[in-house]
Amino acid sequence: VEAERESEGRQAAESARDAYARQLQDVREAAIKAKPTALAEAEKKGQAAKLLLGKREWRRATEAWRDGSAILAKAYAEATEEKRQQTYAEALAQGRKLFQAGNYAGAESAFARALAEPGRGGDALAMQLYEKARTTRVARESGKAWRAADGNLVFNSDFEKGKDKAPAGWTKPDNLTVYWEKSGVKGMCIRMDTDVYRSEWEEHRKHPDTPMVKTPTTGTRYNTVGGTAGVAVYSRPIPVEPDGYYLVDFDVRGKGEPFMFIKGFWKCGPQDLHKMGKKMFFKPFKPGPSYSLMAMGTSGEEKRDAHPGDYIQCYRRRLVARISDREEWRHFRTVLHFEAARHIEVVLLELYAFWPPGDFYFDNVRMKLVTKAEADAHEAWRKKLGAEANFGTSVR
Repeated sequence: VEAERESEGRQAAESARDAYARQLQDVREAAIKAKPTALAEAEKKGQAAKLLLGKREWRRATEAWRDGSAILAKAYAEATEEKRQQTYAEALAQGRKLFQAGNYAGAESAFARALAEPGRGGDALAMQLYEKARTTRVARESGKAWRAADGNLVFNSDFEKGKDKAPAGWTKPDNLTVYWEKSGVKGMCIRMDTDVYRSEWEEHRKHPDTPMVKTPTTGTRYNTVGGTAGVAVYSRPIPVEPDGYYLVDFDVRGKGEPFMFIKGFWKCGPQDLHKMGKKMFFKPFKPGPSYSLMAMGTSGEEKRDAHPGDYIQCYRRRLVARISDREEWRHFRTVLHFEAARHIEVVLLELYAFWPPGDFYFDNVRMKLVTKAEADAHEAWRKKLGAEANFGTSVR
């Protein structure tokens, strides 16, 4: 418990330090005539915080950096009031013009710039216009999203399309822990091998195009990928409707508890940067935007400040497959509600396997918009089955 408190205190202090540094940089880069006394007072707070950090007095260091940030923010606002008012008005005018022209993404960006002006983060008018542009854009993108004739939103959900040992619409297999092969329900599928030493997997990540043959494992196998990081494969991003209900299902084979993570994201704008702090990001598809992760994973992460255009994770749910017979294909499904208040814009489906070390197979991954009545019917079905629903149904 004491170690956890120590870690939490240090993280809070470091986050406050980073926010202070960004605020100080903003003041210096703006080349404004801030009051010398205010700058001196803020820098004094920063120096005091450094000394407190060295003494491991996390709470007092955090307070000192936050006090310094507040002084800098006030000095910046006072010195740039006229310029900020002009920039704010211009951004609103541009946003309205773009919205009327049907350029909702451009309007959203313009309103975001207005909100990013110091002192305008809670501006009611700009927030109203921004949210209207954002929700309109999200709804349009969801309506234009790829979908099969039956409404399935997962591109290449049966893994039949692809080339160069990689299925289209999914992250590329490494051919050490992830394979695209003909072992599916009726054809191609994803196979994950978690019985690989983690050290070999980490070495292979450094040179992914160089083939590697795994060493047969022995002992407890806690040092395998299955005993540590696990193995993950991601779908391409799927735009979703605000407040929509979605049926998600997949077929899986392999003894243990593999699962599908359903991860929801919203798009970061310039007005969001100062409240973000450092996060872990990865690019599931290159070129393409970065997506934040809640924890270290298996996808080549980098820890950094958020950038405009990054996607920030705001939702995650697991669909766990509890399987006792490693040779039987089982079908699992659930219904999710993406509440409007969460601001979920796109979803990534993450197929994941870990313990016990061995082979896991995934096929027929689907996601479909359903009505509330259909969602309620699914929940009634789950309640009727009880715990039995956690073990899925046999694939015929």
